[in-house]
Amino acid sequence: MSLALCLAYGLVFAGATPAAAAWDQPWKASDRALVIDAYEFNPIDWQELTSDERIAGFINKA
Repeated sequence: MSLALCLAYGLVFAGATPAAAAWDQPWKASDRALVIDAYEFNPIDWQELTSDERIAGFINKA
């Protein structure tokens, strides 16, 4: 009985795949809108930012 159980567990874990995110770096996709969070420690290249047509919003903390 324990041999069969060990084999069953082995088959289950052998077929298991690691978890993966639905998107891998979605901010690089040209069809995705971007919202910029101007957190104090986030470096922002304003020249490059103004030329990106995907910018849909800006989060500013007052």
